[in-house]
Amino acid sequence: MKNIFAFTLIVVSTIVMAGSCQAFQGRGDRQGPPGGRGGERGPGGQRGGPDGQRGGFQRGGPGGQRGGPGAMEVPIITALDADKDGKISTQEMANAASALATLDKNSDGFLDRDEIMPARRERGGRGGRGGPGQGQGQGQGQGIPHAGGPGGGMLSSSLISTFDGIVGYWDGMALRNPPPLGTTDADASYLSAGVRSRLLDSMLFPEFVVEGDGTEGHTTLRVRGNRIVKINRPSRAVFKQQLPMVRAYSDLRNDRFNEILIQTNDLLSFYGALGYLSANRHSNTLATMYTTQRVAVHVEMPIKHFCRSARPIDFAAHIQPMIQTPDHSSYPSGHATEVFAASTVFARLMTGLGPLAALSAPPDDEKGRLAGMAFRLALRIATNRSVAGVHFPVDSAAGAVAGCLLGEAMYRVATGATDWTPMTEVTFDTVPESDPPFDLSLGWLRDQLPADAATAQPDETTLFGNLWKKSADEWAEPEITP
Repeated sequence: MKNIFAFTLIVVSTIVMAGSCQAFQGRGDRQGPPGGRGGERGPGGQRGGPDGQRGGFQRGGPGGQRGGPGAMEVPIITALDADKDGKISTQEMANAASALATLDKNSDGFLDRDEIMPARRERGGRGGRGGPGQGQGQGQGQGIPHAGGPGGGMLSSSLISTFDGIVGYWDGMALRNPPPLGTTDADASYLSAGVRSRLLDSMLFPEFVVEGDGTEGHTTLRVRGNRIVKINRPSRAVFKQQLPMVRAYSDLRNDRFNEILIQTNDLLSFYGALGYLSANRHSNTLATMYTTQRVAVHVEMPIKHFCRSARPIDFAAHIQPMIQTPDHSSYPSGHATEVFAASTVFARLMTGLGPLAALSAPPDDEKGRLAGMAFRLALRIATNRSVAGVHFPVDSAAGAVAGCLLGEAMYRVATGATDWTPMTEVTFDTVPESDPPFDLSLGWLRDQLPADAATAQPDETTLFGNLWKKSADEWAEPEITP
């Protein structure tokens, strides 16, 4: 009840701050004419100039967003109202974390004012939304933020009148020599965080290739042409043996309720409890961690497709998952892949240790203890998916191996290393009836991992190598003289 009350308070506060309670008006009219930007006249009779200044009341653009005078869209309400019925159900409240993540347009892990507040209407309404490919800002309708605030029709009109008032005659002569954008190809500091993320993704994703081997249930991940892991789908008998483990883990649901709900969307905040993470002091580390997570998502979905397997609820209605079961493959776990990749990268940045070294370090090794905490966190997050009833332990185990190898591959890409280890193969068989069902442990994981990559300096001539160097520098410990 307290959670629902707090949730309701947040939603109501958002509507009040928006200055309107008309967020749901006009919901039935979602067929506005495409392209309210770019020179059209809307019903309000306002002129629409290039790039869509003041295009009437409609929101145009591909797909036809809703129109209608007076209708105003509150992004938080729109994101939460999954079935578009004008009401927020308790199920939609439970899925709030994942729904609100869709508003994080620049992928920085935060929702800022421009992302949660509705676009303001000026002079008959804003022009329609631009379609895909318009670029960050223009494609979002409100425009790229200006120096003092968000863009909008009133500001654009003011800039036009200011231009008319102060420029006067100009013969087209250049008045200054602008500095270069970035000092080298590895320098993307001139770009906003969101655009840098897309640039990194465009350059990194082609390095990571998932392929099937022609037989159903088997897939291989290649990085720079090197096969690093082969994942084989277990038999149905293996999954059936895992059902008692899922049942046993369900007893922890009340204890881990909040963790599980937060972790449906937010994984990296938990790493901020291992080492202080902030956009000011560790912006490069956060960029590297988010990049790692996006690469993990890039590879995990095709791996799931090639190894597609039924979820626990498909085997027994008694599972009763506490969250909605995703429609993609249970095996391997995407959460496990992401967090073990993130832990591998985080441990590398903070301590320089690879996953095998971190999991093999003696208890009195300070760096080993610090790096080991990252993997203990990953194990807990992965296990929470079995607690929730949406994954088998073998799902998380396969994801853990893939994640550690993926994180080490990120390190090798950053350093330009060539010491690629032989391919690791992940296979699960049934266990004797007299033995307990398989469960993921860090000891088991340690025994599956190949040798860590050799310690090397990042290749600062590459975009990702340069980012890795800056990230590692944020954790460098100074020499302190006694």
